[in-house]
Amino acid sequence: MKILLSYSKDHFDPTLPLEKHKTWGGSANILAREFYNFLSKIGDVTYSDGYDYQDHAGKSYDLFIGIERNFHKLVAVCNIGTSILIAVNMHPKERNDILNSFVEDELKDREAIAAGDLVEIDDIWDSIDMADYIFCFGNNLVYNSYIKHGVPYQKIKTFNYRLPEAPPSPTKPRETKRILYCASGIGLRKGFDIVKSLFESLGSHEFHLDIIGQPTNEHYNNKIKSFVKKHSRKVSYHGFVPAKSKKYQKLYQSNDFLVFPSLEEGQAGTVIEGMHYGLIPLITPEAGTEFAPLGYLEPALNSRHNKEIIANALMLSDEQVAGLKSKTQEFYKEMHFNVADNVLEAVTSCLNGHLYPKISIILPIYNKESSIGELVRLMDVAARTYGNVDVHIIFDGCSDDSESIVREFFKEKDTYEVKFYTTSNIFEVKTNNLGLQNSDGKYAIILQDDNYIYDSYCFFEAVQFLDKDPHAVILGGLAGVNFYPLGTENLKGPGQISINSSEVYWRQDEATDPKLKDYIFEVDACMRGPLIFRRSFLEEHGFLDEIYAPLYQDDMDICFRARKYGYKVYCVLMDVANKSLTMANYEGKKAKYFSDIMKRNGITFYERWTPSTDRDYSRINRLPILKYPLN
Repeated sequence: MKILLSYSKDHFDPTLPLEKHKTWGGSANILAREFYNFLSKIGDVTYSDGYDYQDHAGKSYDLFIGIERNFHKLVAVCNIGTSILIAVNMHPKERNDILNSFVEDELKDREAIAAGDLVEIDDIWDSIDMADYIFCFGNNLVYNSYIKHGVPYQKIKTFNYRLPEAPPSPTKPRETKRILYCASGIGLRKGFDIVKSLFESLGSHEFHLDIIGQPTNEHYNNKIKSFVKKHSRKVSYHGFVPAKSKKYQKLYQSNDFLVFPSLEEGQAGTVIEGMHYGLIPLITPEAGTEFAPLGYLEPALNSRHNKEIIANALMLSDEQVAGLKSKTQEFYKEMHFNVADNVLEAVTSCLNGHLYPKISIILPIYNKESSIGELVRLMDVAARTYGNVDVHIIFDGCSDDSESIVREFFKEKDTYEVKFYTTSNIFEVKTNNLGLQNSDGKYAIILQDDNYIYDSYCFFEAVQFLDKDPHAVILGGLAGVNFYPLGTENLKGPGQISINSSEVYWRQDEATDPKLKDYIFEVDACMRGPLIFRRSFLEEHGFLDEIYAPLYQDDMDICFRARKYGYKVYCVLMDVANKSLTMANYEGKKAKYFSDIMKRNGITFYERWTPSTDRDYSRINRLPILKYPLN
């Protein structure tokens, strides 16, 4: 396969030795050589600078991947099979709007704008339009900037950036809290005005701030000088320090926190470097990553919220700082260290006509003729919105008109494959296994016949998270559950708590803590519907255990199985509703029959698993994607 890779030879040139690269270790250098290295494994790579586009006129390439520099011109002069644009910043219109607004509303000083801050929109917009797909390095805020300006969901996907080297062990906390601010260009876009304002407001708080980088213009050169001179006891300015130097590494290792209140990014390389070393991030969401354990900073001057976050950071105990440094590096290893595999898989998918991996939706149905029409309509909208999907519908002992209603709904639809199965009332454990075992998507999604999906874009959010985090093998969209040892009696708090002779659990959802909607949060287990499985985990460690048939605790059991093998289980509170249209309607003997089964399965569950009360669980900041109605 012939591949054209277009990046900047100022940052990386595969024909030069390491010592000839002036910016070795910088984010652009790392991304360029990472792309070059993994693309070389699948084809014959020609490396371009973008400026040399005429040298490629009339040549043919199966795959073209490049940054925006003359991307549209390379597409125009070459014969390209599949083209992928590497987007390392927000959408250009969004970038310009953000910077202009901050200058006018906050700074009221146009001298803050340096060359390169604002970008020419037309050429980049042409590249965005002409690209078959867009690989965007950043979080959902970056993703949203493209969706907001008309880029289709199926065309763009977010990825994380990493350093190629294995991360060192986090250093011990310092006696005086040390905070690092490092930027390739210290100025407007990288949030220096916020840093200056924030640390000048801290008064008697003890800290030390290290600053690395060069000013973007004379305006910021003067600002840096006056700031450092005024606060010389607490602030050190080191100027430009090469990323591959020992001094650079020592400065990262000698700090506890990294502050980076960026106004606009793709994914800030210095923030990722900070997490690589275990520095606790004090960042805006615009910095492009999903981890801010003390809360996101606001991209604003004189923010009380920002002052509270920094003040709280400075008041942390050494034990708390050490714990957060360890948690920061855990996040980095979990969410940022699988980049090459993730990107290479996406490249292969693009060559096959889909940016996003295939998902399989499993929907068992039992006698829902009065409600199933609305449910499958909502499911269909979510499936068509995502695109690369198949659906497995099991009619489980239906004696009403459910089957004919559903078959009629899909009769004239051919957007995606739908497979139907008819069983004799075997109940949810076995019907779910039937769907799981016959599906082949990278992710399998179990719904129930009373689960209504009101967010038609939820699969994009779920898949982007799971693709970034190979440690996460189960993701729930309805609620999480934390279990406690039998006999626990002092469990108190908001939300649903169940304490009885066969189980003790605390449901984790908005009723328990409204703030949970702002995170993708780790839990013991997740409740069924939507319940998303990584297929590779099922194939390696087994499907739902039918010892729990006909129903109950099989979903909890498989989550504990995942944790046993060192994987993680997460929950994200999607806009879905479980209307409890089956079990809640049972009465008399039928109700007692199922109550006895639930008690039996609870006993089986506790015979297998011993829940822990020590839960140092991960919370990943959630930035929901923009949502528009499907036309």
